[in-house]
Amino acid sequence: MTLAQQYMCQLSTRQANALSAVGSTIIFRVEGRDAEQFQKGLKGKASVEDLISLGVGQAIARVGNHVVPVMTNPPQLIPEHHHRDEIIARSHRLYCRPIEEVIRAVRGRNQGVE
Repeated sequence: MTLAQQYMCQLSTRQANALSAVGSTIIFRVEGRDAEQFQKGLKGKASVEDLISLGVGQAIARVGNHVVPVMTNPPQLIPEHHHRDEIIARSHRLYCRPIEEVIRAVRGRNQGVE
């Protein structure tokens, strides 16, 4: 399961408390109140200051009992030549149908006709 929230206050107290029982947590920069809550589960290996001062792409990961700093990869640049237009054209060719055709098909299914 993946849970992503901007702020812990978006969760109920019960939900927030349940986070301490999960096997893995990745924490990017958070605000002070959230940092205090997360810091409790980091076994003294990361401070509130560590959590509120993380830079872009930096995180603190807790996997089981291990707490480590993490640096994510930078965003990849889109190459000058890419296949966007070809992918869209193929998708249209394979999956798009005129609206009238779709309406007829849906009505036919509703009436037991395929």
